[in-house]
Amino acid sequence: MDSGLGQGALREAGAVHCVTVHPTMSGVSEQALLARVDEGRALVLRWNLRGQQRYEEARDRYAPFDRLVEEDVPTREAVAELCVAAAGAGREAFVTINNKAEGAAPLSVAKLAGRIAERTR
Repeated sequence: MDSGLGQGALREAGAVHCVTVHPTMSGVSEQALLARVDEGRALVLRWNLRGQQRYEEARDRYAPFDRLVEEDVPTREAVAELCVAAAGAGREAFVTINNKAEGAAPLSVAKLAGRIAERTR
């Protein structure tokens, strides 16, 4: 039975669900489970916005986006876990991170990469 996320149609088209970190979405792990991302040909994930913030609030709080203002360790851990699982299964993982996730996307990428490296040692 389809989980309600259109997985049958996605699979038939050769597409995968994009896990999205956003206040309007369920948590990363829950989405991954419901969408059965472990069955897809790749992991695709967008880390956009943490907590219950709106884009405008996050922009004002995090500008000029040159430092991590509010680290989101639980999300980083969940994303790292999915990436490690995908790699372990021989699948690619594609993750985009918005400046409004923690305050500076390049620094969030570095922290995520470090966490993935630690988990694969």
